[in-house]
Amino acid sequence: MKNKKLLYVLVPAFLSIWIIVFYQLFNKISRDPTLVNEHSQLENLLTDQTIVEDTFGIEVNYRDPFLGKMPRLNTIKSNSPIVKVIAKNIKKPPSPPIDFSFIVYKGMVENQNANSKVGIISIHRKEMLVLVGDSLQGVNFLKIFNDSILIAYQDVTQIIKKYSIN
Repeated sequence: MKNKKLLYVLVPAFLSIWIIVFYQLFNKISRDPTLVNEHSQLENLLTDQTIVEDTFGIEVNYRDPFLGKMPRLNTIKSNSPIVKVIAKNIKKPPSPPIDFSFIVYKGMVENQNANSKVGIISIHRKEMLVLVGDSLQGVNFLKIFNDSILIAYQDVTQIIKKYSIN
């Protein structure tokens, strides 16, 4: 019961204080002509400014700081007209990236006696056994590791990671 009485007193006091603060703030803004003048002066300054281009020249008639001498002016005397050759760098359009998703590396079997590794791969969903140096369907097998295989296809070398189901 005591808290309700306090609440009934504090809420109107709180509201009345904020009403007074806002009333004085808006009263000050509406009556103060300097604020309006400052705003119009600012607009005038922004519209009255003109852009002046900066012009300058560079004189290259100075001593070389490394040689300590004045530079010599090289003049070319010729009867033929001067032709400027502009070399254009012609770049080949980049070849589209090759999609290696048709090759899946499934694992490796190592022969202890012959010390050779045989890779188990799938090309276009056909499983095959390959050795280092083999070439199947245009894919050259360069190296076989436990977790990946190094292949070359259409002059692009790529490492294919082992396929795993998680």
